[in-house]
Amino acid sequence: MKKHVFRMPLMGRRSTAIVTGWLLACGAVVHRSFFDSGQSDNHWTVSDSVSGGRICSGLSMGDAVRRYRALVASYGADYPEVLALTRQKFLRTLAAEMGTR
Repeated sequence: MKKHVFRMPLMGRRSTAIVTGWLLACGAVVHRSFFDSGQSDNHWTVSDSVSGGRICSGLSMGDAVRRYRALVASYGADYPEVLALTRQKFLRTLAAEMGTR
């Protein structure tokens, strides 16, 4: 896996976090989860590198990737369309939240 750096919006705040993770072949990024206290070595997240939105998480890197693969498999061929719609919804929600502050 290749290292990847991206910006992740923090819900409830105006700021973003710069997150370093590992780029999966599909374009998603697996990284240590980000909490108010910082990143955790005991919790991992798979995020969309385009929107920065969290897709799924787990207690280890392998667990998070397994959950991501199960999610993709559950949607089958419709996954790219579902991902595109979810990105739009997430970005609209983020824009609305930023506009109210």
